[in-house]
Amino acid sequence: MCAKDDLVGRKGPLSTSTQTWEVLFQTHDGRLAGEPATAESVTAKDPNHVDTFGSDFAFSFAAWLQRIKCTLGDVDSLFADARLHDLHTRLPFQSGRQWQEAMSAMQSGIQDDIWIQEDIAKTSGLSGLEADQHFFVYQNILSLIAFIISHRPFADELVYAPSQFFSGNTDYPVRVYHELHSGDWWWNIQQSLPDGATVVPIIISVDKTQLSLISGDVAAWPVYVTIGNLSREARRRRSTPGTLLAGFIPTTKIRDPLLKSQVYHYCMGKLLSPLENAAKSGILLACADGRTRQCYPTICAILADYEEQVLLTGVKKNRHCTRCTVAPDDREDLCGSYPWRTEQFTRLQQERCLDKGHDDFVHPVDCFGWKHHNFNIHVSLATDTLHLLLKGLVMKMLDFMQDMLDDIYPGSRKTWDNSTTPVTQESGSTQLNERFRQVMHSTGLKRFNNKRAFTEVSQWTGTEQKAIIQQLVAVVSPLFVSKAPFALHFIRAVCDLVTLAQYKSHDEDTLAYIQGALERMNVFKEEFRVYRRTLGEEKNFNYPKWHALTHIIQDIRMYGALDGICTGANSEAHHITMVKQFYSMTNKKEYILQICLHNSRRTALLAADHATVVKQSRPSTTVDIQDRTYSTRVTRPLPFRRLGWSIPGIQPHSTKLPLSEVAANIAISDFTHAAAVFVRNKRQAAAGQLITSYDEDRLDVDPSWVGRMSVQIHPSIKCWRSSGKRHNDPEHCDEEVVRCAPNWQQTGLWRRDYVWVQEFEHGDNRRQSRTVTDGRVVAQLHLILTIIDHTRYDKDGKHMAYIGAFSEVLLFNNNGQIDNTTGMLSVRRRAWNAAPKRRTLQAFKFYDLSTIIRPVHLVPRDLPDSTTRTTMSYYVNNYIDWDEYNRLYSPTFDIDLLRTLREYRRKRTRNN
Repeated sequence: MCAKDDLVGRKGPLSTSTQTWEVLFQTHDGRLAGEPATAESVTAKDPNHVDTFGSDFAFSFAAWLQRIKCTLGDVDSLFADARLHDLHTRLPFQSGRQWQEAMSAMQSGIQDDIWIQEDIAKTSGLSGLEADQHFFVYQNILSLIAFIISHRPFADELVYAPSQFFSGNTDYPVRVYHELHSGDWWWNIQQSLPDGATVVPIIISVDKTQLSLISGDVAAWPVYVTIGNLSREARRRRSTPGTLLAGFIPTTKIRDPLLKSQVYHYCMGKLLSPLENAAKSGILLACADGRTRQCYPTICAILADYEEQVLLTGVKKNRHCTRCTVAPDDREDLCGSYPWRTEQFTRLQQERCLDKGHDDFVHPVDCFGWKHHNFNIHVSLATDTLHLLLKGLVMKMLDFMQDMLDDIYPGSRKTWDNSTTPVTQESGSTQLNERFRQVMHSTGLKRFNNKRAFTEVSQWTGTEQKAIIQQLVAVVSPLFVSKAPFALHFIRAVCDLVTLAQYKSHDEDTLAYIQGALERMNVFKEEFRVYRRTLGEEKNFNYPKWHALTHIIQDIRMYGALDGICTGANSEAHHITMVKQFYSMTNKKEYILQICLHNSRRTALLAADHATVVKQSRPSTTVDIQDRTYSTRVTRPLPFRRLGWSIPGIQPHSTKLPLSEVAANIAISDFTHAAAVFVRNKRQAAAGQLITSYDEDRLDVDPSWVGRMSVQIHPSIKCWRSSGKRHNDPEHCDEEVVRCAPNWQQTGLWRRDYVWVQEFEHGDNRRQSRTVTDGRVVAQLHLILTIIDHTRYDKDGKHMAYIGAFSEVLLFNNNGQIDNTTGMLSVRRRAWNAAPKRRTLQAFKFYDLSTIIRPVHLVPRDLPDSTTRTTMSYYVNNYIDWDEYNRLYSPTFDIDLLRTLREYRRKRTRNN
């Protein structure tokens, strides 16, 4: 159980893999791991496709037909066209059937690539019902494993031994988890094997999918296989054969649940049976580095949703955890910890509980997993961020939230403001839709605009669910912050949990932050208890997917970061490329076998292409990474005709304009003043003169001299932000475009993005430094300009050019401190000061290009004014990406959250 006053909720560093050091298994345990069985290195010969197709052209053309998903009829039509006779003569095949035979004959695919077909009939021991004949098709799983581990282009992406990674110094090491080989599962299995053995962790993905909803609701139940030796990026990459189709479980509808379980376990057992002896005795496998190793292929993880986990384990649906021994009525507490289920525990339950009405009833299924060495099927059912968090927790939270908002804001009633004017209050759902419509653009962010309102979405995709987490807290905070602040704390805790769980690497600190998010959810869930929808039961959170959240930290310790064992990357994505696309190429008769044969050809083609790409590419080196620079730059200047301005004497294709004409067209009175200050400061800096803080913003008495200069207007800036997507390269940044362009998407309006600007360095004694922002300010771009100074020359004799952004600077609310309830910064526009004797710039300034750091995502706190269509106050959305999430947080947030938890507990005690 968790202590009442534990510190909770802290956010972690962007990448926990910075400056890590590695402890090899051999160093720690004194025994070898992943060692070659022989000293000889085997040099494999590259398959020669010219032998199969006669020429590189014929191979390339045949591969192209496969990539564009041509059917046999499509290829036959190609050869029936007499106008393409010259093409026909250059190809060794003259029909669709011959084309498929040539593709199947490629030597780059799986050895012994044979699809085994079997008809199954099982009889239920309880009901006596006999199943219909079921068609089961599968491959020898050892052939698939041998292909992946020996595929030579994977040589640099394979690991053969476990390691432990640490950050910090050797006196106070902090454990780091990222890839599978950094977790405890591999380490523990290695300790049980002979000296020098190579563990091959087998990852199985099982996920039923719909092939067509039009022609008879056609479904398929594919099984995919990959190995944990391969990096997670390579496992989920669609352009390489890192994950393979292993077979199809029959999908015939069976009403008897026991009979359905028997068929399922028989098929899984048959498919995985070659691993029973291999995991115990080992087999010799040729590896991608040319060495042969004694390998022990062991089932590591089975990725499946809850419905399939029930089939796999035989537990009572909706009453039992498929993984641990928690009692059916104790699943509400997210701070509890219970032992894993074991084979012995399950068998004992089967013997004791034959009554289906008993709470501990377990279906008497002979589980295939009991025959495998070093394998506990309950432990292997790893956390799936797609089904558990995005499709489970997030969707439940959205239901709770909408129900509460409709109660808080029922709509259709009049209220009165301070001027006693009646105001019609809109319903919570209507306000929610409107606030989602106001969300601004951000690269890669899915927005819910007029085309598709938030509450009108019925079928949610993983992309949309991730997008919700990126914007939800900023969108709903104005609706909850005064009416239901503790409910907002629950929403924040859920978003924190989902965001943290998707990290690419973890350390003990980030695991503590995940535990903190769980503790906050555990406390603040009471706000939504009344909205928990149950059938004929007391409102409760005692359901399987809620309790499954308690296993997240255990799974990270065992398997590394969760994105390596997520069905979204390991099965959902492969449904499209391995099953659904090929279903459309079949004749819809015996389509399962046709899909399998298409996959064989696909694997051979991917392997051939991968080998070619790796051979022709130059691998990146440490020197390349060290020499990498990230510099902000502008894009090509706009021609005059794109601006939509009317300036006599300017050619439409010209990119240079007089600054005075630009000032006349943008109608911002401070533009000329700001340009004069900018040019003056650039001149002084070039001359090596010291610029004081007063001089930086001091107005010229007469700034008209700058109007004679020429300018170029740019539509966007390319800047960089830390992505956090590469645990082994924490300094990697993704390019991002910040736009300030006219007639955006043909609307006739300018798009003017917001950016972070480094106005002064942290600790600058001339300014008041802020802990959170470190000298950065938020600004809205109004023009991106290159100002050409005709009176100054650079060292090459060219006119000096000053690149800057004319921007409106926003003010921080609350002295730039994070709000404890929302967890966000907020900013507001400045009130215009029209004093005629101002001495310094105010809201509008020019910033040098080098000071623009990255885009900032703002979400309106108040809805736009109906007249001016402008918003005066915004939240700085720190959930938009990992870079912002890990930088914008209060240094005292742990104390603040602890205080909030205590306050909430006192409130609950008083009310009870």
